[in-house]
Amino acid sequence: MRPRSYGRPSVSSGASPWPSLFASVGLIGAGAEVNKADDESATPLIAASEYGHAEVAQALLGAGAEVSKVDDEGDTPLIAAFDNGHAEVVTALIGAGAEVNKADDEGVTPLITASNNGHAKVVQALLGAGAEVNKADNDGDTSLIAASKNGHAEVVAALLGAGAVVELANKNGDTPLLKACAEGYADVVKVFLDAGTDVNLAENDGDTPLIMASAEGDAAGANPLAWAWGSAPSALTPVEKTSMMATGVAPSTSMEGAASSTSSAGAASSTSSAGAGAPAASMEATGVTSSKGLASRTHLTARQPAWA
Repeated sequence: MRPRSYGRPSVSSGASPWPSLFASVGLIGAGAEVNKADDESATPLIAASEYGHAEVAQALLGAGAEVSKVDDEGDTPLIAAFDNGHAEVVTALIGAGAEVNKADDEGVTPLITASNNGHAKVVQALLGAGAEVNKADNDGDTSLIAASKNGHAEVVAALLGAGAVVELANKNGDTPLLKACAEGYADVVKVFLDAGTDVNLAENDGDTPLIMASAEGDAAGANPLAWAWGSAPSALTPVEKTSMMATGVAPSTSMEGAASSTSSAGAASSTSSAGAGAPAASMEATGVTSSKGLASRTHLTARQPAWA
């Protein structure tokens, strides 16, 4: 929904936030129409809900405000509240009979939006009120997919605890784990791994979580494996990092086809020499003996994952 000011002065200006509980109650007592809307069909309850004024919302509801009245955009008071993360208002509206599973024209439910925005307290309130955890929008995106693709690990954990199905994919075949890997969210990937999610479930084009994470690499520091593993993650290739994320085991033995840790044809010596691919200290720390990908890697010291 688009933000509206309703003539409300900025809090940063030092003015008292509008509407205040005192002013609202006074106006209600003086006969103000609680369901009278503005030119965009926004009611006082929608205004209070959007700005998180739980006491004002309760006063309006007590005076007969319609909990499901919509504005010109199709927004209800509940939508205004959860879209802005106001859990206390959400709870009040639910208590007054707001429909927690009512979707908009695109099939998006309150729980999907709250999950997408990472509003954990709102998600908990909606789940407690009976929100359908596996309901999908018109594109097949569930609340779990929405939370996963935006990196909201706390919300993902809450949804899984409420019975969200990790195998449910959208119309493109994307599962929550695939979306988390594609976006490079290590903490979300960890939640799924801890939950025993199938790491080989592929999307419609055949891409697996491993392929997604490997393609992500270290771009912009977003590689989930670089975040999840402690020292010198850049010493590992995307394949090695993704393998560690999937198995929880760091490579500690020479890889098949890797060059020997001693000097050999085409491999850089562990001591400084002409044409060496890296300084000796760096090679000792990382196990890299040349600069040619997987075939250049020898012994890598096993290290504990950050979550161990």
